Amino acid sequence: MGGSATVDGGTGILSALGIGFFDSAGNRLDKLPQSMVKLHTVDTSRLDKRISTCEILVLCDVTNHLLGEAGSAKIFGPQKGVDEEAVQ
Repeated sequence: MGGSATVDGGTGILSALGIGFFDSAGNRLDKLPQSMVKLHTVDTSRLDKRISTCEILVLCDVTNHLLGEAGSAKIFGPQKGVDEEAVQ
């Protein structure tokens, strides 16, 4: 868990595990993390049940804050295709 997870808030892996993110009208937020500003509901009902029997170890190779000149959005966002406007 490094630059990607610190920029997307973990939404990529959570989506892959079955968690859904929805706006106030009940529409799925597919363009993550950009659409997270519209987040209203997190649905965990489809979370992969195998998770409850697993031990999960999380390793992180960065200590950046999310925002600021040395923040992960500024440092790692462009590597993931985020333009300058979205970084801001």
